[in-house]
Amino acid sequence: MLLASFPNANPGNSEAYVGMMVEEVMAEDDVSLVVLESACSQIRRTSKFPPTTAEVIEAIREQVELWEPRLVAIDSYELEVGWIEGELKAATELVATAQAEREKQRQAAEEKKRADDELRAQPLAFGARVRYRTQPFKMYTIISEHDAWRGGNNFLAWSDETNDTVLVGGPELQRAIPDDYNFETPAEVRAKLATDPRVQRKRRPVVGDRVTDDIHDWTDSE
Repeated sequence: MLLASFPNANPGNSEAYVGMMVEEVMAEDDVSLVVLESACSQIRRTSKFPPTTAEVIEAIREQVELWEPRLVAIDSYELEVGWIEGELKAATELVATAQAEREKQRQAAEEKKRADDELRAQPLAFGARVRYRTQPFKMYTIISEHDAWRGGNNFLAWSDETNDTVLVGGPELQRAIPDDYNFETPAEVRAKLATDPRVQRKRRPVVGDRVTDDIHDWTDSE
């Protein structure tokens, strides 16, 4: 094809001409297809006469020098692309894993909030730990069985802070749950609740309890 591109090509023995040229080209090192094609293109663009074997070999060696760094760059680029693709795949997997973990945490948080809301919504009764939303660090323990205390909407409770009885109530009062600060009843408060007569009298009587009617100060002891 190279020789055919020259209209004045008329070697004395075309088979020997082409055969020897091919043989010499095959003897050269690092003659890739892109190098050979570039050398032929160079000869077609610059030569006005059919090339000799020496001119073809010279053009090939010039193209080898030109293409060597190009091929190295292409190989390096392919390696870089492969590395980037690997990194991108790993990053994509990490993002997907992180998103799945966040979704799992979100669902767990929603489930926990639902369970916490159900706990807080339970009716207040004797022994319940309560607090005010505006004062979450102060804990109280309900010691009355219902809220009908001095007009209703109030509970008689034992204060961890003052270690004494106190009335609690209002819209800000809420049941405490295990994750709340100071939820566990202090040991001294538990002891007080177990022994203090003011607390014991507020318990609802059960089978076997000894009970009495209210005795007023004006009642004749006789």
